Amino acid sequence: MASAQGAVDAANLRWSVGVAQQPEFHGVLNKDGAGMKGGQILYPGGAGLAGLFVAVLTHAAINSSVQTAEMKRLQDKADAVLVPYAQALQSLSTDDLMMRTQEEVSQRGWLPANASLELRPVFLMTQDRRAVLMDVAAQFNDGSGAPTSTLGMRVVSDPRAVTQEADDWAEADGYGLRRVCVALLTRAVQHLIGHLGNANRAGDANAPAAAERTVRFVEGGAQRMERATVLEQRCGRALLRTLSNTLMSVPLAATTSADAGCETTPAAAPAPAATASAPAPGA
Repeated sequence: MASAQGAVDAANLRWSVGVAQQPEFHGVLNKDGAGMKGGQILYPGGAGLAGLFVAVLTHAAINSSVQTAEMKRLQDKADAVLVPYAQALQSLSTDDLMMRTQEEVSQRGWLPANASLELRPVFLMTQDRRAVLMDVAAQFNDGSGAPTSTLGMRVVSDPRAVTQEADDWAEADGYGLRRVCVALLTRAVQHLIGHLGNANRAGDANAPAAAERTVRFVEGGAQRMERATVLEQRCGRALLRTLSNTLMSVPLAATTSADAGCETTPAAAPAPAATASAPAPGA
């Protein structure tokens, strides 16, 4: 049974206003075909504050020569990767995803009793169907009377092996995709609360700033690079703070040793040569 603290945690974790009944899913856009720099991703976003968050999260940069109709054509082409998953996606609901995420958070007591966290996620499937990315805009209030903090984050799932004969993400009941989405949301909540909570507390002004470095990670079967500060590295994943002050939780391209307490997972298939990416959001 969840503790009283856990019940408070769940009540204070919620969607931002305007989140639809079904989660927003897109295919990862071909960046080269869209006339965009590596690492920049474009997908439809809301207006107003939510639209601003999407811009922060994705660092979407549309060249002036690229027209809206052309971008829609490219996004429609990218979204074709979702066709085999139409039934599974139809079975998903944001209410169910939030309830399951609340249960995970309640068990861990991550959210302080007076704090609240609002989320607005967008999910993206890689074109090789091996990973799901989640860009999420977060608003955090620690309950102290301080102004609400906002932050963008990207979480990249661990790559999976997939064959035409066995693809659990395509199951009509949505179990496979639901499990991935809840895992991404839970991981995001853990890191967002930790990062935003620490940011609201006074730190050591004399502490040396962490050095930035180039981090290699995998996005499905592709290898990417990000210039960032490593905030945490454990169990084959890293939590990064990008040059634009957004967070990324990513599976590392290579690890040297296993950490104690980590689950053993099959090694990812060798990735192609790394592609440099512009600072992007969201271990």
